[in-house]
Amino acid sequence: MGKRTTASRTAAGARWLALFLLCSPVLASPSEGVDLPLRWQVRTDGWSGTLELKVESSGKISGTLQDRAVTGFLAGRRLVLRRAIGDHTEVWEGWLSGDSDSSELFVAGSVTVSDRDGGPVHPWYAVPEPGEVGPADPVV
Repeated sequence: MGKRTTASRTAAGARWLALFLLCSPVLASPSEGVDLPLRWQVRTDGWSGTLELKVESSGKISGTLQDRAVTGFLAGRRLVLRRAIGDHTEVWEGWLSGDSDSSELFVAGSVTVSDRDGGPVHPWYAVPEPGEVGPADPVV
């Protein structure tokens, strides 16, 4: 079998995402029913750090991850963050699981490097910092 091109990987990924979106009713609106804690403990690929978020009512997100700016969005339970590191951009995509007022709330997903063809993909997860479980400040 030949080498897959970026275009074919992108097309395959888009088909899977479209299938998931059709089958997932939790993605109805930007922040429907989700009150995110403001501070998270993040773990990925051998390191841990702090993620601080501000979520607008539109679903737009800003904040910091390990003291570097992040931007992104929240669509239902899908969270996407972008972080510039040197000459490339990391894309952190994850899915929220559990209730916002539950100690079982977490987000898990993958980190990719957006401007490297075939760059590494790493799993990541985050849990609310102690004292952050439960509804955070209202979405602004």
